[in-house]
Amino acid sequence: QHYFIQSNLRNGSLKGAGMNNSKATLALESDSGRNSYATFMAFVVLTSLTGHVLVLIGSVRFKAFKLNPFLVSLIQQLSASDITYCLAVTIPRTLSMVANDNVLGPHHLCTWSVALGFYSSSVTRTLTATMALARVAIIKCPGTRVVRLMSVQKFTIFVALTIWAGTTPLAFFMAFVERKNIYFDPRVFACVFNNRSQHHSPYQPLFITVYITGPILLNIVSTAIILSCLAQARKAALRAGGQVTWQGFLTVVLTSVLFCLTNLPLIAQNIAVRVQPMDELPSFYYNELYRMIWDLRAANLCSNFFVYCLTVPSFRRFLGQTLIRGVKCREENGSPRE
Repeated sequence: QHYFIQSNLRNGSLKGAGMNNSKATLALESDSGRNSYATFMAFVVLTSLTGHVLVLIGSVRFKAFKLNPFLVSLIQQLSASDITYCLAVTIPRTLSMVANDNVLGPHHLCTWSVALGFYSSSVTRTLTATMALARVAIIKCPGTRVVRLMSVQKFTIFVALTIWAGTTPLAFFMAFVERKNIYFDPRVFACVFNNRSQHHSPYQPLFITVYITGPILLNIVSTAIILSCLAQARKAALRAGGQVTWQGFLTVVLTSVLFCLTNLPLIAQNIAVRVQPMDELPSFYYNELYRMIWDLRAANLCSNFFVYCLTVPSFRRFLGQTLIRGVKCREENGSPRE
């Protein structure tokens, strides 16, 4: 086992998380396995940062998203929250894999990594749920005052600021109230929150309901309504010999579905680990499966970029034009001057 696993076992952090010596076998003992893992994470970081920067530049400067202005604003906020998560969690995790140690140290940086990770994840959950709800409102209540407000820039800014500011208490709650329940988990090379601790704040269930359970349930319900409306619209279009415009619907649906698919397994695993005695859980469930669930969350960071490429033709055109301009500039700079 790695020396930092043994150190964590000595200071009791892994034991407090429910991991005993028989379970703490999941450090990647081979350098080849760890390097392969780090390569995958580096790909996620590079793709995520590049993709989200392109989304922000394309949507802000070049108006590359020909969608409802409110949905475009939420897409921009999603990119910002994913970049925050990447900087706070994914990059330190990748560096820890390369260094084979906790690069953040055991104290303040580790605590704030978890706090910012929870903060940005909750912002992403709320933004995704708001996007789905907005699409439901556009479908079910076209022409109403709320839908008309979605075209007003001040309203979109107000909603974005409300989501970011409203999630701030969660970051401070994790950083100051629950900081003693944060430790470095060598299974995933990241600082994590110990959900098996016996010393949780009595306010924890409230924060979980407001910032985790609520947005995910809204996501699921709203996505189901959108899919139902799409099915009905498709049947009506087929009877009339017309077509359904899928662009805006697919963007919202795929974003919501991918987010749920990559977050629900971690929530289910955390619940199972919390209610099930550790000795009754197989090692694969506690170790390899746990790591794969974390990898799904990491992959979700770059998935939205590919969703936009697939479902938004105007964004695809922007990427194509940007690529062509880049090639022309390179050719001009590389051509000999007379």
